[in-house]
Amino acid sequence: MAIVDKALRKKLPSLAVDFFIAFSRFECAMKRSGVYARGDDTVVEPDWDRLSLDLGDGFLASVIEKGVASVLISAPPKKQIRQSDGSLGWRDPVPVTTTLGLFLAIRLVD
Repeated sequence: MAIVDKALRKKLPSLAVDFFIAFSRFECAMKRSGVYARGDDTVVEPDWDRLSLDLGDGFLASVIEKGVASVLISAPPKKQIRQSDGSLGWRDPVPVTTTLGLFLAIRLVD
């Protein structure tokens, strides 16, 4: 087990660590593919928007039909924001009605 993995498991629930590891690997694979990466020679990030467009909303329908990600769909996470006074706050979630919305919810969890 990697040193980071051991350190994280001491502080976080195992399921949270597993999610973080899987999510990180998936984003890395997206960027390595070249197809689902955006950026330039200074910054590269996964292109979730393109992936969601390529998958289409049939993907969300399949996720709902299989009962996967039901919590993310029924109670999406709030988004952390900086308020006008500089303090941190939370914005109410947008309902998950598209594949892009599902991917936005997943990224907010991470």
